[in-house]
Amino acid sequence: MNKKLKLTIIIISILILVTAIGCLAFVYISDKKEKERLEAERIAYEQQLQREQESYDNFLKDSDSFYPNSFLNNNEISGMTPDEVIEAYKNDFNNEKLTIIVEDTGDEESLSFAALNVNYENFIKYVKNSYKNQEISKEEFLGEASRKDYAYDFINDIDMDAFTEENLSDFFSDNVAMSRDAYVLVDPESGEVTIEPEVFGNEVSFDILKEKVAEALSTRDYTIKVTSDDYVKPVILSDDPLLSERKATLEKVIDKEISIKLCGEKTSLSGKELWSILDGSDDLISDKAYESYISKVKSKYDSCYFNRPFTTSYGDEITLEHGNYGWVIDAGKTKEIIAKAVASSSSKPSVEVAYSRYGQRPALHEFNDTYIEVSISGQHVWAYVNGECLLSDDIISGEITTNDPETTTNRGVFRLSYKQLKAVLRGADYEEPVTYWMPFDGGIGFHDATWRDDSEFGGETYMGNGSHGCVNMRLSSAAVLFDIIDKEIPIIVW
Repeated sequence: MNKKLKLTIIIISILILVTAIGCLAFVYISDKKEKERLEAERIAYEQQLQREQESYDNFLKDSDSFYPNSFLNNNEISGMTPDEVIEAYKNDFNNEKLTIIVEDTGDEESLSFAALNVNYENFIKYVKNSYKNQEISKEEFLGEASRKDYAYDFINDIDMDAFTEENLSDFFSDNVAMSRDAYVLVDPESGEVTIEPEVFGNEVSFDILKEKVAEALSTRDYTIKVTSDDYVKPVILSDDPLLSERKATLEKVIDKEISIKLCGEKTSLSGKELWSILDGSDDLISDKAYESYISKVKSKYDSCYFNRPFTTSYGDEITLEHGNYGWVIDAGKTKEIIAKAVASSSSKPSVEVAYSRYGQRPALHEFNDTYIEVSISGQHVWAYVNGECLLSDDIISGEITTNDPETTTNRGVFRLSYKQLKAVLRGADYEEPVTYWMPFDGGIGFHDATWRDDSEFGGETYMGNGSHGCVNMRLSSAAVLFDIIDKEIPIIVW
């Protein structure tokens, strides 16, 4: 091989080697750049994932409302807080209405669901629990959230037991004719007894309407039709045998004359006065008419706890305050007594009324001419028996300057509680023996006060040196009063 060929081979080999080295260097450099690019992309992707995770975590942490695409009863609640949902649905539900149609008249009324006593506590719990337990994935948060449907049936929270006639107080109030049972009537002017026929009205039965409301709610058909079959019907009809029996009984009663002893006096119940209180009830007495009758009787004969006129020993006309003396008629028990007399076989029964407080003397003559009189302003006592004044003397009554109820001699008409010889009167700051003790108003009474100087009685002693509430008397006057006084004699303090 010549030198020229060898040189060519060497040159070519060198060129091939250089080319190979260049290629290797290019590949190395390119691969490095690719790796750097891929690493940058990886870092950017991880950072994006981190940002998305942080955004999702912050959303879950900070969200105070329902997640996107949330619906309650097909109404969107996305972005609403639980309180906003509760308030909105309460208002919406309360605005729902039942329509009530009266077929006979064509009248149409509306009943708001607000009148149906809905208990919202269960609904509130449901909304809050739904909010608390709602879920949304990161993918839904980043993309489009799937629809979340919540459903709640308010009908289950209606308290039909609390649904009362007051809920319908404004319904059917115009042109309503009330149904009425047949009844026995006594004409208070003539005493004629008749059977008044029943009346069929158009008053809607609440019980039936309530059943229809419950059915409408359960079927979701909010239109209710009311027919004449739903009206209140009379229960007692004119052909009821009981009415005929009571009519016959009352026809025997109208000629009765009932003699009545009351409060030590006598009166009678017959004629128009008797007829006015009769009816066909179980005891043949009309409650309303009896109340009117007994009210008049009590206003005339009740004396205890009522103020009454009086002429003082000084000749002044005054009104006495009430005390514990006198009569009080028991209206309820007296009705039973009169009813038995009405139903009795006697044509002229005699009865005495019942009392819640029994008096001492005839009500209309309690202190005509026999009574004990005490004047606080005059500081004087009088004792009258059959119109004759057997005692007249000065006294000392309760201390008035302190305005202390414990030392006040109360004004009014009282009765003697009891009387006792040789008693010891005790209080917080005193203990005094007395010869004559005559209490009439709790711990207040007449007694001798021998510790007092004779000159103290009368005048203005009670203004600064009065008693503890009792009526202090001279020993001699207390002895006279002790002999006179008894439980029948009224004690008048004015």
